[in-house]
This record gives sequence, C-alpha cells and structure tokens, in this order.
Amino acid sequence: MQKIKIFLTACTALVVSACSNNPPIVTSSLPLVKEVENTSSLLPQAYWQKLDAIQINDSFIVNNNVVIAEARYNSALGEECIRLSVDSNKRIVCKADAQGWKIVPNIVIDESNVELFN
Repeated sequence: MQKIKIFLTACTALVVSACSNNPPIVTSSLPLVKEVENTSSLLPQAYWQKLDAIQINDSFIVNNNVVIAEARYNSALGEECIRLSVDSNKRIVCKADAQGWKIVPNIVIDESNVELFN
C-alpha cells in the first residue's frame, strides 16, 4: 500500500510540473507547408469535355486503352472527381474550377499502373 501512495504522489508531481511550464516560443522564416501548383498533372483539353459529360460505367479510348468511369464524387476540397480504370489500374481525376481536369497523384505508387494521358 505504501508503494502505491509513493507511486501516485510521484505521478501527480510529474503531471503538475509538466503542466505548469509553457512550451518554448520558437520562430522560423520558413513556412511548415508550402503549396506548389503542379501544372504537369493537368489533362490535355481534348479530354475535358468528355470528362464533364461522362457517366458511371461509360467508357472512352485513350492511347488504345479503354478507360471506364467507375465513380463520380465531390472531394473534401470541393472538387468534382472521377475514379477511372483501365483493366485493374485505377486513377483519380479531379476538376479544379478554372484549372480544368487534373490527375491526382497516387498515395501508393504501383509500378504496374498504365499512364493514360501521355
């Protein structure tokens, strides 16, 4: 019982001492996050009208590959997005207001992905 009291007292002292000190104030001349616009991911304008009108399960041909629209949704950023597939490869394209349709980079890189819009 005595060991429990000592342990609880030590824990309480640790918590009180940790909460009583403010974290140090630091400054930086560099931002933590820098947004960089990558225009190389924009799709050619020839496909914009097709993507505007495409419905789920519709398809079209790109570089001798049949591209199928699997899903259409709005992203958390408010962009209109479409999940496209060629065989088992999936890519997401999103429409930013004035910028047109762009390919969203994959989070996980799969070497077997087919590059559609070269």
